[in-house]
Amino acid sequence: MRAQDVAELVVVEPREQRRVPAGIISARDIITRIVAFNLDAAALTVGDILWARTAAGHVTDGIHETLERLFATGSDALPIIDSDGNLAGVVLVDDLLRALAET
Repeated sequence: MRAQDVAELVVVEPREQRRVPAGIISARDIITRIVAFNLDAAALTVGDILWARTAAGHVTDGIHETLERLFATGSDALPIIDSDGNLAGVVLVDDLLRALAET
């Protein structure tokens, strides 16, 4: 996360030739679930701290719908899936607000 300068990562699991979002891991998750308890991060897996968030947007969703779904998750990022359920990308709250400001 530090190398890519990102605060959230989408974790995917392979299902029948697809990459389906399983959840998001955030810097906040790492702080509140590892650092706060003085745990050894090297001894943990992503699955140990993953907070599964089943919400995802669709590539055909509008900006307002996506923003509402994003706010409902309490996250700053929302996985976006295509019609087959594959991860197509991630949209950030900043991306959506910037798009709204441009309209």
